[in-house]
Amino acid sequence: MRRPDAPAQPEAPPPYIPTLNAVVTDEPIPPPAPAQPAPAQPAPVQPAPLAMDWDKLELGNWISHADQAPSSPSPSKANTAPPAAPPQSAVAPAAYATAHIRALFPPDFEEQLVHRVVQRVDSLMAARIGEVIATVVERQTRALLPTIRKELEFAIRKSVYEAMADELNDIADQTPDTPL
Repeated sequence: MRRPDAPAQPEAPPPYIPTLNAVVTDEPIPPPAPAQPAPAQPAPVQPAPLAMDWDKLELGNWISHADQAPSSPSPSKANTAPPAAPPQSAVAPAAYATAHIRALFPPDFEEQLVHRVVQRVDSLMAARIGEVIATVVERQTRALLPTIRKELEFAIRKSVYEAMADELNDIADQTPDTPL
């Protein structure tokens, strides 16, 4: 606590908290590029590779099917025309990345992930529920405190009165009756 006669010291600035000004700039957002016309014959769609070359996987870089070893098409699919697919530029990057990422994980990965997340939530909730219960019990105890005090005061007074009356009766029984 600062003494009144002590010189005022400048307070330390608060830690940096990003504000909307730090995120939003005054520069206009450029309009999206016009969509390129679809080629007359779309490129055949190859299935996602089963194995991933992890050395080529880097953050922010796309891995195309051309970088992977081409898989030989099955005989049943070799004679059929591929279904019309949107051009590669029209496919959302997130969906494209999701398809490649899903191919890397085992089929029950989502179930395992959900199970692990539920386990973590369960352990966190066990700790937090204990804190919440302790807070509620403390609040209820504080609310009951005046009533408990009154009841204890009444019980103590009654016990003291009864003990005093019993003691006075014992003293009166021990002294001989003397007329006043």
